[in-house]
Parts: sequence; C-alpha cells; structure tokens
Amino acid sequence: MVFRLTLTTLLGLSVLQGLVMSMPTKRSSGECTPFSGNFGDSSEWSPEEDDSTLYSPITNGLKFNLVRPDSYTVKKDPNEGSDYNTKAGRGPTFVYNTDVQYGVLTAKVKAPSVGGTVTAIIFKSSTKDEIDYELIAAPDNVQTNYYWGKKVEQGKNDAKVMQSISDDYHTYSINWSPEAIKWSIDGEVVREVTKESTDKGSGPRYPTSPSQIQIGLWDGSDAAGTAAWAQGPIKPFVKQQKNKAYFKRYQVKYRRRREGKTDYYARKRLVVQAKNKYNSPKYRLVVRFTNKDIVCQIVYAKLQGDFVLSAAYAHELPRFGIKGGLTNWAAAYATGLLLARRTLTKLGLADKYEGVTEADGALTMTEANEEGPRPFKAFLDVGLARTSTGARVFGAMKGASDGGIFVPHSGNRFPEEDEERYKKHFAGFIKAGVTSDALEDMYSEAHEAIRADPVHKPVEKKALPAKPYRRPQRLNKKQRDAKVAEKIAAFHKDE
Repeated sequence: MVFRLTLTTLLGLSVLQGLVMSMPTKRSSGECTPFSGNFGDSSEWSPEEDDSTLYSPITNGLKFNLVRPDSYTVKKDPNEGSDYNTKAGRGPTFVYNTDVQYGVLTAKVKAPSVGGTVTAIIFKSSTKDEIDYELIAAPDNVQTNYYWGKKVEQGKNDAKVMQSISDDYHTYSINWSPEAIKWSIDGEVVREVTKESTDKGSGPRYPTSPSQIQIGLWDGSDAAGTAAWAQGPIKPFVKQQKNKAYFKRYQVKYRRRREGKTDYYARKRLVVQAKNKYNSPKYRLVVRFTNKDIVCQIVYAKLQGDFVLSAAYAHELPRFGIKGGLTNWAAAYATGLLLARRTLTKLGLADKYEGVTEADGALTMTEANEEGPRPFKAFLDVGLARTSTGARVFGAMKGASDGGIFVPHSGNRFPEEDEERYKKHFAGFIKAGVTSDALEDMYSEAHEAIRADPVHKPVEKKALPAKPYRRPQRLNKKQRDAKVAEKIAAFHKDE
C-alpha cells in the first residue's frame, strides 16, 4: 500500500493538498488488490466534525483551521509548575472510511510554528493499536510513537531534519509491515522498530490490527503536561481585528490593579501636578489598614516612584497611653494626629499650626497664618478602601486635620447626632426605661444574678379561652344540588 499526502500548516492553519493513495484490499485467498483515490473524494474521506469553520476547500485539497475557544483563562499547574489553558481550540480531523492493514503512508508536511498546536498523521485501530507522527512547534524535531493496546512506546523529539519543519515542506513516511515499522523523513530512516524487538518475554507487543487513517490538527493547550510537551500553551489566543492601518489587540489591566492593590484612575488624579507647579511635590495622606495595625504616611511621587516624607503607625500608640483597640475609629484618629504633629515638627511648622488642641468633634479646617508660610497641604489617599460615611479612614483624616495639616474635605462624611435615629435604634431600651448611664449597671446586675441562680424556672402560661371545635357538616348529593340551584337563582335574581 502506498499513501501520499501534502500537508501545509501556517500559524495554526493546516492545508491538505494533492493526496494520492493506493491501498490493498484483502481477498479470501490472502492476496491484495491495489486501488487508488484522491483526498478530495468526499465518499472516501469524512470529517469527524462537520463544521465549515474548521476547514475550507482549496486547489487540490483542503485548508485546516484551528478555531479559538469562546472563552478561556491561563492557569498554572501547582504540581508541574507549567501553564495551561482551561479550554482548547477546535481543529479538524479527517478519517479515511476504509480500514487498512500494513503498507506505506507518505505525507508532505509544512508544520505549524505556534507553540501548543499539534499536527498528527495516524494509523489507529479500535483495539487501541496506533502508529503516528506528531509534529509540534519545536524548530527541527518531530515525535514518532506506536501503541500496542494500552502499552505506549514513544520516540524522542529529536528526529532531526535539515531545516525547520515550519519553514519548508518535508516528506514523512511510515512503512508498516508484519515484521517492522520504519519512520522516514525526506527519505532517511529516523527510527525502526522490529516485531522481534518488542518481545520482552511475554510475546510481541507489536501493532497488527486493521486501522483507520486519520489526519488532524489539534490544540494541546488544555492540560499542563501536554501543553508543556507541545511547546504551549497557545497564548495569547487573541482575536485580531484589522482596522485599516493597525491591528487591535486586547490589553490587560496593570498588574497591581489585577491584584487589587492600586486604583490607577484615582492615583492619576492624586499624583499629576499642574504644569506651572512641576517642581512642587503634591503630597498625599495615605491611610491603610491591616488586621492589627493602621498605617498613615505623607507620600509624594516622582518619576522614580513614591517617596515617604513621614509615617505613623497604630502600634506606636501604647507609648502615648492607648493600651488597646489599636484598629478602631479612635485609634485611627490618634494615628492621624500623631502623623500630623510629627510631619509639622519635621518641617518646623508645629508652633505656627497647632491645629485643634481640644478635640470636640466640630468641623475645623486649618487656615493660613497671616504671619507665616501657608499650611502644609495633603490630599487623602484611601486606596481601594470603601469610603462610606463614618469609615475609619475618615477618622485618620480628621486626626491629621485637627493636628494642623490642611486636608481638603467635607463634614458630610462624619456621622452626626440624629435624635430620631437614636430613638428608633434604641427603642427597646427607651421603652424599658434604661438610660445610657444605667446600661452598665443593668448588665453588671444581670451577671451577678446569673451566677447566683442559673436554674431554669418555668413560667406560668396564660389560659387560653376555650373554643368548641365544630366539625363541618358533610352534605349529600341532594343537598349539594339544592345549594347550587339556590346560588343560580340568586344570581338571576340580581340581574
């Protein structure tokens, strides 16, 4: 049997051209009669998936296309440490409708250059016997394999060709006989397996079953091990749209935005300085919260990155007498106050801008001193924190403002006293006559009472008024008919 095929693959596109074949068909006497066909003969070749987007006719053959998946993501396998795609692209596979046994299969191929694509030329049987070539995106290597049932014997990816398998056509041949299998590239044998060599003491493990011939292009990117073997995965699997003078491509967001660390939309407005103030730093009051600490910093930006002028932390507050609650609203206020006084002291402005010496919760903005320099100005940088009314970040801002730093803000973000809301929120306490001053005493007495007598005491239940149960009377058919007739007569009477 002789089988000839020309296959071209360009950037994930496989083109099959000018296929000619002659194969034996078995007679009852064991002899074979050669016959021939053409790849374009649809009665002999059929696609596994009848989708016109996967292939299209060209002169003397077909063009194979690898179609991207609808959606996918790139992940890293934790065990192997290699990337893979969650979904694979779709490619065509054509099958010859007649099974063959032994012969020569020859294909002229120009393989793809995209890592992750695999072009396969295969003998494959229903008993899992298989002989194949697999062409991947390695520059000058191909892989040869044969299977005997579930036993796999793979060749290495080191069958050398004179040039890149993606830049030029090369002829690949499989000579399958009852005695041996020979793989040849451009007429030179690169691997030979004899039937005798497969016998390891329990009989030959050599493919002998009648097999289909399959030609296909597939994506090996959806499994970590396969993707690494196929020099993949295919990434980025990006749809290109030509728009006159350029190609539009999808652009991912900045890494720190993907990681949820930086809001670049807000950062640009906090960092960019007016052109007539190019040499004046634009300071930011940066407030960040962790599980155990509060970080307040005065930061300014340069082309080289951010620089910290001064910083204060909540874990410093015990030195000033605050022993606990280092992450609440009051601690945020104290940390902001500490940062403001530390910054102004460093700049020599602490005496001229004392801020609010007695905290009263009133809205107070730092105003310019007529006899001295303007107040130190900083803009609040909250990062990705929520800015709901009463949030802790505004506590730090209030502390910095009361400490003498001019932080532009509005008093609407601070919770106010609302008598109606207070009465609604504490309606149960008010109804019971419990005031805020007596709340602590109430719970202290309750704790003592619980410890003194924790035994359950049944409560006397109120007696419910007795209501006699009346079982509804069941009507017979005559009574039901009379009831219906009565309703009909009442209806007509109303008309």
